[in-house]
Amino acid sequence: MHDMQFALGAAGGVSGSASSMIPGIFFSKNGGGDALFIAAAGRTQLTKLADEKIGDIDCYVVSSAIDPAKLPNNGKLPNNIGKIGITTTTLWIGKRDYLIHQTRTTLENSSITLPQISDANIKTILERQNKPTTPEAIAALRTEMEAANKQAQSALKSGKFVFTQTHENISVNQKFSPADFQQ
Repeated sequence: MHDMQFALGAAGGVSGSASSMIPGIFFSKNGGGDALFIAAAGRTQLTKLADEKIGDIDCYVVSSAIDPAKLPNNGKLPNNIGKIGITTTTLWIGKRDYLIHQTRTTLENSSITLPQISDANIKTILERQNKPTTPEAIAALRTEMEAANKQAQSALKSGKFVFTQTHENISVNQKFSPADFQQ
């Protein structure tokens, strides 16, 4: 990956946005993952909800929602593949440390038709994962992707996707040695 923003963005889909939400906030990278930017931009109404605990941590809870139907393109995606629904982001912010201890993103009323992925694209995915690119491996990944697509379409029919990230045992200003980064 040529830079951190590209790497975080590329991992967004497979991580349920986990790779973009918190890193996006702390590394100030442009992209849809910066929930604090979205909340602070003044384009959505920020709502304070009842305080809650995440584990032992007392937290303030705030929420904001984006309704693409109110945008000029009416929330429609390019190439007529569907539309994005209402996205609600909720943050649990520690009362003592002001760190984000939990995020929840809810996507409702979306309709998306995922395009068919070519064998060449699947081969590229396998190569990037240093996996074999045999016809059997391509077929296996295609089957896995089709099953995931089927689950996604089923969830879309139910009308709601919910992605929750909980951050525990947060360590601030910890010193790392080179050995901490060896695999």
